[in-house]
Amino acid sequence: MEKAMELKKLEKKVAMTRLSSLLFVGALVIGSLLNVPLDVLAPIEILSALALVVFIGIPTQKKLFALRKEIAQEGSTINE
Repeated sequence: MEKAMELKKLEKKVAMTRLSSLLFVGALVIGSLLNVPLDVLAPIEILSALALVVFIGIPTQKKLFALRKEIAQEGSTINE
């Protein structure tokens, strides 16, 4: 049961990371529509999105895949 809760938390975190990445793209589009100089806005947005993916997204994905693999192995052990 504990692993199922952790799995749900990790899946939610992954979904929020993806949503945040889309929001960064949306902010760039809105900034360009409002004629905000992209040479000011774009580097900030790109570096923020990159940091989000590198420091939150990738480690979370690794934990999620490891937990799914562990749960699958436990399930196959029970079936044997």
